[in-house]
Amino acid sequence: MHHITLRQIEVIRAVMLRGTIIGAAESLGVSAPGISRLIKHTEETLNLRLFERRAGLFVPSVEAEAVFDQIRSVYK
Repeated sequence: MHHITLRQIEVIRAVMLRGTIIGAAESLGVSAPGISRLIKHTEETLNLRLFERRAGLFVPSVEAEAVFDQIRSVYK
């Protein structure tokens, strides 16, 4: 079983809500490259593509829906 940190959950959620790395970085008050690196590291840790990259937007992938459902429930 792979574990992710609360920070990774927070970043994934910010990207889900904002749709871009820059938007997520602005909402969290950090740098865009830091967000990008953390998303990449998280995807490697989980061995799962969390987002599809489309024309500069990060769209949640179908394969990661279970992860997103768990994150949504944490924030409810």
